[in-house]
Amino acid sequence: MTTRIQIINTSEIDPTLNQQLWELYKDAHAIDFEQFSSRHQQLDKVALCWDKRTERLVGCIGIRFQELPLDKGKTVPTLYFGQVYILPEYRGRLLVQRTVIRLMLHSKVSHPFKTAYFWTDALSYKPYLVMANNLAEYYPSPLFATPPAIHSLMLAIGKRYYTDSFQEETCTVHKPFRLLTDKSVVITERDFSNPFIRFYAERNAGHAEGDGLLLVCPMSIKNLLHFAWRRLRPRRSSRPEYVR
Repeated sequence: MTTRIQIINTSEIDPTLNQQLWELYKDAHAIDFEQFSSRHQQLDKVALCWDKRTERLVGCIGIRFQELPLDKGKTVPTLYFGQVYILPEYRGRLLVQRTVIRLMLHSKVSHPFKTAYFWTDALSYKPYLVMANNLAEYYPSPLFATPPAIHSLMLAIGKRYYTDSFQEETCTVHKPFRLLTDKSVVITERDFSNPFIRFYAERNAGHAEGDGLLLVCPMSIKNLLHFAWRRLRPRRSSRPEYVR
């Protein structure tokens, strides 16, 4: 099954496409049609993932761009992913990673002397594993402490987008209910044998109730090269020493 990714402005989402997106999204999320549709207004673009052979919509990724403060009065371009859903049978095809790389290269052209930062509010451990399994630098991490500048960026994100629901001490976002109904994201006892899933669960103590963990990573050449290297090199299992 080969796939293609189409990135469009949210203003291009017509009623027919919106219905397709809803049909894709609704069974795995506790949200109604009106809430789902209104959330498009908070986004700039959406990445549509299509099966090339059948032209079936198999995934969607909401995208938002914003300049935010990093440290000492500096601002950096940021890229946010939300309302992400890929059909189970199309996971593992690097649809999210391919979208990030495509937007990273675009960002480098637009801001050649600035490093852009990707962030998301991870409602499950799966986005965290994408970072941990593919990147050299991502935060928070069990392998290294979060630098003060990155922590400052996380606080800026939390205060700007989550106001009263943002927990500064843990950089988590409290949710009034569990949005995800997808059973595949529930953490089991067996999952705790994976050190990265265990780290995610420890950092986001409210994950079972639907809380999210703020994740940030630089869209850097270093991360791009590490991602390419990981694609070419067989993975080795490892158990990192945690940074408390």
